[in-house]
Amino acid sequence: MIVYYTFVMRRLAARLLLVLVGLFLGLLMVEAAFRLAGPNIPLDLTMARFQVYHPVYGFFHQPGVSGWVRTDEFTTFVKFNTQGLRGPEVSIPKPADTFRALVLGDSVVEGAQVGEDATMAGRLRGELQGLAGGKRVESVNAGVAGFGTGQQLLFLQREGLAYQPDLIVLVFTIANDPADNSVAVARRWKLAAERRPFFVQRGGELELQPFEAPPEERWSGVRTFLRDHSVVFTTL
Repeated sequence: MIVYYTFVMRRLAARLLLVLVGLFLGLLMVEAAFRLAGPNIPLDLTMARFQVYHPVYGFFHQPGVSGWVRTDEFTTFVKFNTQGLRGPEVSIPKPADTFRALVLGDSVVEGAQVGEDATMAGRLRGELQGLAGGKRVESVNAGVAGFGTGQQLLFLQREGLAYQPDLIVLVFTIANDPADNSVAVARRWKLAAERRPFFVQRGGELELQPFEAPPEERWSGVRTFLRDHSVVFTTL
């Protein structure tokens, strides 16, 4: 009886293992198909999946990620460097004989609708080349979709100045920056004002308002790993 029970259990374990291996191989095939399909995946591919919680800015680009973005209006491939900025890696300290421009802004500067060279920072790099007196020209694209001027100030203080920019450009978007800069307007527009930092004026001084971190995700470590390495998981 014991021998028969052991035999049955081994057969069940073997069948379960075959099922798991089959599922794993199937997922690998779907993953490969998604990677080959690129932007032709019949699913919504938005910029939101590239942003994560940030303890200072509220949210920021996930460093080192890349992928396709597709809407009814455009299809592009975006890539973020190890500092979480769109474009090539930027060395710190700044190399000698280099003119560097830092461009601060929101989605207008981020420019997910176009290739990196066609963004505002990329175009500026080309325009400055003839004015830099023979120096190598670099532009740092510090645009983050949804950022307000307060968040851009925090980035400048915390990270931006470390790039040693010779020129700082601040782009103000009249379409939505008023709401992104005013907690009162953001609440009136029913935006998630509690998830981002705001500056308020008190006694003639600007005071930084605290904000709340999003609730902890279940299995956050596993989800982060899959989000970083699986096109299927990230897309879904």
